[in-house]
Amino acid sequence: TEFVAEVQPSHTGFLVGPDLGMTNYHVVDEFRNAPDRARIRFDFKRLAAGATPNKGTAYRLATNWLVEESRFSDHDLETPPTTLPDPDQLDYALIRLEKRAGDDELGGKPNASDAVKRGWLAMPAGNHSFVPQSPLFIVQHPDGEPMKIALDTQAVIGLNGNSTRVRYATNTEPGCSGSPCFSIDLEWVALHHAGDPKWVPKYNQGIPVAALRKRIAAGLLG
Repeated sequence: TEFVAEVQPSHTGFLVGPDLGMTNYHVVDEFRNAPDRARIRFDFKRLAAGATPNKGTAYRLATNWLVEESRFSDHDLETPPTTLPDPDQLDYALIRLEKRAGDDELGGKPNASDAVKRGWLAMPAGNHSFVPQSPLFIVQHPDGEPMKIALDTQAVIGLNGNSTRVRYATNTEPGCSGSPCFSIDLEWVALHHAGDPKWVPKYNQGIPVAALRKRIAAGLLG
């Protein structure tokens, strides 16, 4: 379900429906005025020696590509923040692809007996507790590179005052904005969007799925 949003610079996103992708609002700003130059690439693989066995499949955006969005907060990078983000400031965007990428089969084996559909992430119904020092891992495409997984077994720092942000110690690299964050039980729990701006960073930051669910139009994600 992971994809690379190929703009300059490249960022990360993932499917939340057959043709519906999620990434950050600030990522969409990179191609808002020229959506025809954006490419959404899935299944990009590269071997350790540098060979590329799978260049992946690229999709264009639909004509009416921007489905819904929520701006970030100007206080997101303050430590500590002087003002809590508004519940409407969740730094996400839902984008429509020109084709139903989630229904496509993987591995270039259409109609094969072992073919597997790409699929998408379903939004959990419950509220994740974000217990301090609990594990959290991030699936990311740093700087347009093949998928990497970052894991920290004592990651969670905690939620902010109105549960619109969660901070964690799991490492990310440039280009990982828009990555999904998972609990140790493989539950999608947050949308990664920012990191500590200090020279020696102490945290990364995401938007809890529960906050996203409250903001996203009823029924949009099924």
